[in-house]
Order: sequence, then C-alpha cells, then structure tokens
Amino acid sequence: MKNKSQSELFNKIHNKYKDNYYDKYSNFYRNKVILSKFRNFFDFKKNILEVGCGGGSNYEIFQENHMISGSYYAMDISKECVDDFNNMNINNKNANAHLGDFTKKNLDLNQTFDLILFMGVLHHMTNDLDTVMDNIHRHLNSEGIVIFSEPNANFLNSIRKIWYRFSDDFDHENERALTIKEIDYYAGKNSLRNIFYRYFGNLGFFIILQSMVIRTPKFIKHITYKVLTKFDLLLERIQSKYHLAAMIIVYKKKN
Repeated sequence: MKNKSQSELFNKIHNKYKDNYYDKYSNFYRNKVILSKFRNFFDFKKNILEVGCGGGSNYEIFQENHMISGSYYAMDISKECVDDFNNMNINNKNANAHLGDFTKKNLDLNQTFDLILFMGVLHHMTNDLDTVMDNIHRHLNSEGIVIFSEPNANFLNSIRKIWYRFSDDFDHENERALTIKEIDYYAGKNSLRNIFYRYFGNLGFFIILQSMVIRTPKFIKHITYKVLTKFDLLLERIQSKYHLAAMIIVYKKKN
C-alpha cells in the first residue's frame, strides 16, 4: 500500500485518537458545532462513502442523529480501524468497512455514491490532491456531493507546521492544513463546484476536540465542554477565517 507510513501511524495512535476525539465531550462539541452545519446534506442520500472512517465513531454519531437512511461504505488505510468498524457493526448489513487507499490512481470501488465524506482526512492526502479529486469525481453519482471537514490553513498555520514536524502523532511529510482556495482549485480541475462553506472553531476546538494534541486532561474537558461549545458558536458569527481553526466545505459534481 502506498501510504504505508500513515497506515503504521494510524495503527499506532488509533486507541489514543479514539479516546480523545470521540469521548462524550468531543461528541457534544461535534454535534453542536460541526454536524449542525451539514446535516441537511444527508437528506435523501441513500448510498454513502466515508473515506478515512477510523474505527466507526463518525458513523455511530450519524446513526444517533438519524442521518443514515441507506448503505454505508467505509474505507481506511489502517487494518485496525477497519476491524474496529466492522466489529462494531457486525450485525449491520448496511455498513461495512474495507481496507483501501483513496490516493491510489484509478481507484475502482465498483460502485458510485450519492455522498462522499472526508471527516478530517483530506489534509492527510495533500501530496495526492489531483488523484483524490479524480477518484471523488469518478465515484460520485450525477447529483452527488462531497463534504470535507478540515483544519483551516489561514489560522495559526506556522505553529501547526512546527507541531506536525516534531510530534510523533503526525506525518509531516504528508499532512498539512489547506485553504478553501486551494481545495477549490483541485476540485474545479475535476468538475466539482463549491456549493457551501463555513468556518468554525476557536478555544473550544482546541481544548475539547483537539485534546490529543494539547493534552487536555479529562476533568478539564468535563468542566468546560458546554461553555466552550457555546463560546465557539458565538465567535464563529463575528470572526473571520483568520481567527477560526477549521472549516466545512461542500462540493457538487458538475453535470
């Protein structure tokens, strides 16, 4: 597999990642700040692909919010993640995870989808953006859409680059934050048009959602998660892309 280093990395940090990004405090923030921005794009989408599915925590949240109404094809480059996903959904015939690399040229999954999801995944694929966008275009139905949730390169990017280089939890050779302008460029080359975007995330994004990165103790998350979620929701109304840590972008396939 091409991204062997990343596969090894995600196998290594899988449990720590799950514990920090998908505990009840992070899920509360995720529901209020992130899912609320793109929930309506799930309407009438019967065939969904999630790229970089992890252990299935996103799927579990989508189910809890009644956002899944059809089949769910998940894929990841980490065997441990794929096994966790399938073990969690062992009695669910509509949801299956597969080992695979979405940066592989001319990838063929033998089906197309109404909706493709990249939940914090595209910034791990920055050396292969043309290939990724081509694979997206070829696997979308005619009215299909793709949703990206990504860190925002307009915000504290110099600090992020240093952290990625020196932390063992990141692969700085493949990972970097992106701007909407850069994603638009590669998406547009592959007949995808931007139909929606929102910036979000400030203090709560780091203390609650990025607790693995800044080592937030669980008792701090417990004390602060509700007030910091409200704080971030307030700030995103008045702050610019230069003051918000992440973004949601939605693209639709051009006919």
